[in-house]
Amino acid sequence: MAVLIAVIALLAVMMGIVLVTGRRSRYDGSGDPNTDLQVARSHMDRQRQNGTSFGGTPPF
Repeated sequence: MAVLIAVIALLAVMMGIVLVTGRRSRYDGSGDPNTDLQVARSHMDRQRQNGTSFGGTPPF
């Protein structure tokens, strides 16, 4: 019985870690989806200007 409780507690902790790290931003660490979108958009625009969004070919 104690083993079962320990396993459930471990799973709960792991799920909490996954949720917290998943919510954190991949771009600036703030976790705000609006700033994430802005950073992603400006990154895409920069790629488009550099012509690197399609593997280095000109962005036509």
